Amino acid sequence: MDILDVIGVVGVALLLATYILFQDDKINNFWFSLSGGIGSFLIIVTLFDKWNLSSFAIELGWLIISFYGAWKHRHLRVKIGYWYGTSFTYSQRIICRRDVVFI
Repeated sequence: MDILDVIGVVGVALLLATYILFQDDKINNFWFSLSGGIGSFLIIVTLFDKWNLSSFAIELGWLIISFYGAWKHRHLRVKIGYWYGTSFTYSQRIICRRDVVFI
């Protein structure tokens, strides 16, 4: 097993662990997206040795979507924190609408 195989296995393990933790509500959307992006990047690295266009395309798609999701989550969190203060939990922020906060 060479170093690229190890990198690929780490990427797959990271993706699977992230998905399991997300399903159990152990991580939020930001960490889910970020970990998914890192896992996809690690898998892309392994494709430079044994090229596969379809694998590269799906991993690149997941990488872009994951980092967009992480950016969106951080951007939304900052925006909501600015409007409503930072004392709310994540689940409480979700139900905030316009100028009225429903808790």
